[in-house]
Amino acid sequence: SRLVTANIDGSEPYILADDDMVSHCAWKNSSQIIAWA
Repeated sequence: SRLVTANIDGSEPYILADDDMVSHCAWKNSSQIIAWA
């Protein structure tokens, strides 16, 4: 699976991870994401 971020309106999607499976993620703060498989 992929980890993708985007603006709140869905514009400007950005792939953060697409080489491994990301099953869960959470925002640590306003600029950092924690993700694990």
